Amino acid sequence: MRKRRQFWFDDFRFRLKFERGIRRGGIYFVDEYLRDPRRLRYRFDIEVPVYDDRRRVAVEFPLPNGPANPIVHLDGPPCLRQRWDQDGSLCMWLESDPPTAKWVPGDGLLKLVAHIEEHAFCEQECRLGKPWPKEESPGEHPRKRKCPSCRGQGSP
Repeated sequence: MRKRRQFWFDDFRFRLKFERGIRRGGIYFVDEYLRDPRRLRYRFDIEVPVYDDRRRVAVEFPLPNGPANPIVHLDGPPCLRQRWDQDGSLCMWLESDPPTAKWVPGDGLLKLVAHIEEHAFCEQECRLGKPWPKEESPGEHPRKRKCPSCRGQGSP
């Protein structure tokens, strides 16, 4: 008999530990198993700090060996300045950023939610024509003319 390949999210104890904070924080979430390739997706709502705006989040974990490199999508009006061009997911950090500047799997799901809320706040500020309110990764982050929110206008 062939042994079925084990995915990190099939480990019940690990999942409980990973989800502990979000469960204790009272955030209602739904988890889904996707196929081709097999991966885990969480769906939940967040409140955008300061703006009292509710947004729907989808977080996919594409790697089978651990919850690294999450792909995060946020509904509502986008700010393309800090989104990946290929799929519109949030660009919250770069792989080369130091661990202190990004989420790492050991932080658990609740800390990822905090990063997403912070990014949603920054996007809202940017859509209003204000500068990006937190430090950005090195490189250019121009406002994009094709952005449906700011159309390339506003402060850099």
